[in-house]
Parts: sequence; structure tokens; C-alpha cells
Amino acid sequence: MQLIIIKLKSRSSQAVKVQEVLTKHGGDIQVRLGLHGAAADNGDEDGLIILKVKSDQSVVNSLVSDLNSAGQVEIKNVSF
Repeated sequence: MQLIIIKLKSRSSQAVKVQEVLTKHGGDIQVRLGLHGAAADNGDEDGLIILKVKSDQSVVNSLVSDLNSAGQVEIKNVSF
């Protein structure tokens, strides 16, 4: 099982770029869960996206590379 955890440091400015990457790699993403603060006025602009992706390492490398190009994201890979 391969998980990719993405922390968006500024959802309002990064969401569109990250969404474009996720759409491009949609066929390789099996599960997607997005978490963020409930209210925009609480000052919390961070967001968290958890992806379960196909375990093919080339798929993971390509997705992570594209996400890093989107900017202002922190990425962790978890393999079980």
C-alpha cells in the first residue's frame, strides 16, 4: 500500500495548481481525503490531502515530482 500525504501551506493560493496535478494523475489515485480548518476566518490556511495511489514506484515519483513543481507543498510518502 502506498500513501502520499500532502500539506498545502496556503490553500487559497495553491489549491488550483494542486488540483490540476491531481486531475492529471487521477487514474493512479485510488482514494483521496482532504482535510482543512472549518472556517476561513480562523486564519488557518493549511490543508492536508491524503492519497492512496497505485504502488508502482514510477507512478509515485511522477506524481510527487509534479506536486513539488506546484510549489508550497510538503510531501510525505508512506509505504506499508
